[in-house]
Amino acid sequence: MDIPAAIELIDVRPAEHFTDYNIPGSRNVDLADILDNPSFLTGVGPLVIVDRDGSIAMMVAGILSQNTQRNVKALYGGVQAYWNESNIGLSAQAMASPNQGSPRWVSPNAASLRPSAPATATPVSPEPTVTPKRKSAGC
Repeated sequence: MDIPAAIELIDVRPAEHFTDYNIPGSRNVDLADILDNPSFLTGVGPLVIVDRDGSIAMMVAGILSQNTQRNVKALYGGVQAYWNESNIGLSAQAMASPNQGSPRWVSPNAASLRPSAPATATPVSPEPTVTPKRKSAGC
């Protein structure tokens, strides 16, 4: 709930969703505007992009971070994880299955854009390679 004043928190969800609920201190910006407006590339503090679940925010942050020296981040898990972690505005169903995890600020880089393996993943041996029989050219 304590977002430092130096962080610029931008919510790229549709305006209707933003008015329903939002992270305090965030402002709603149209997705096209954040990609086209060069003013988002400059600034003193970090720029944090937020959406519903973090998927679009990660893509936007990745695009912007390639064009600026400014620290651009995305909220891992989005507004959904923020509200689940803060225990504010949760429905009974969300309380019954808290599997979202903690919201984290993440910087988009090659490692974070790849999906990570589940924590309980077991190694899978590769399927044996079957070499197809070659057919004669008829000579």
